[in-house]
Amino acid sequence: MKTKPLIYLCILAVVSFAGERTYACPYQDPIADFGVSPATYAFDPTLGKYVYYVCVGEVITFDGSDSTYSYDPDSELFSCAYVRLWKWDFYNNDTVDYTADVITHTFGAVGPVDVNLTVTDNDSACCSSYGTTCDDKSDSIMYTVVAVKVEFSPDPLYVCKGGTASLTATVTPSSASSQVDFDTAAPSIATVSGSAPSLTVNGVSSGTTQVRAKLGDCVCETADVTVVDVEIEADVKDEPPPGKTYASGINENSIVLKLILKLNGIEVTPTITDITNGKHIYYKPACSELNLPGTNTVELKVRDNANAGKEPEQNINDAGNPTNPDPFTWSFTLP
Repeated sequence: MKTKPLIYLCILAVVSFAGERTYACPYQDPIADFGVSPATYAFDPTLGKYVYYVCVGEVITFDGSDSTYSYDPDSELFSCAYVRLWKWDFYNNDTVDYTADVITHTFGAVGPVDVNLTVTDNDSACCSSYGTTCDDKSDSIMYTVVAVKVEFSPDPLYVCKGGTASLTATVTPSSASSQVDFDTAAPSIATVSGSAPSLTVNGVSSGTTQVRAKLGDCVCETADVTVVDVEIEADVKDEPPPGKTYASGINENSIVLKLILKLNGIEVTPTITDITNGKHIYYKPACSELNLPGTNTVELKVRDNANAGKEPEQNINDAGNPTNPDPFTWSFTLP
């Protein structure tokens, strides 16, 4: 970026010829400069120079306003001196795209773009106010702007509470990868770690949020994240028929002899605890065991001591009908 002069020395000569006074001053060229926001200014290893990184599809502001970025040194001594004209040339193709001091532009494609700004001062008008003549002067500056695109996969992403899931972030051009930061939006039900292209999303509490890819204050892309919390619990009891009691010596906690729990057709191992006349089962599945998103099916089969010698998968609800071994099933949809 250009630096404004700290000291400007101008000599104002007063010469008398036949009673007339003539004012002369060595007017300087203006200084062209501009800022880009939201953007990240950093060294690009592929291009071998500093560039402005911006997000594809975002509205970017280019500010070349007088006294903020562009500057006329003559204004230090002459109130009439200022920058009067701005010419913006995107893609450096000698075409004037904008003429205001502050403009906005949206980049629709990935890649480096040379942006040239030419500013012109008002020396001719300022000189005339002192009875002299001079020409307006101009100065130009060019910066390279690299438009960046980020793509997430998978999107949407599903992760279990207390678990993790992998998220791929592809940054184009790849030279901008180190400049892209990642975070999660509110609510804070998940965290993200790592750098492009390999990210890890950690589920904190159930709900929905987004992972964001950012260049400074600019959000280039988001991925929807759903954190699910699944727990499977059931009580399995075998009560004696009305008016009946268990035979002497039968331990009521061992009435249910075997439990078979399947999740999406695959047998899993739940935690089993004794309860009166039966068992309590608890199982917390991993994300890899769930259909995310989709329908999940739970099957529960049991064997009790009233059906000793019969199929182990005999359904507790069909204890008196060994010809019908269909399990008790239920399903749920995620998310």
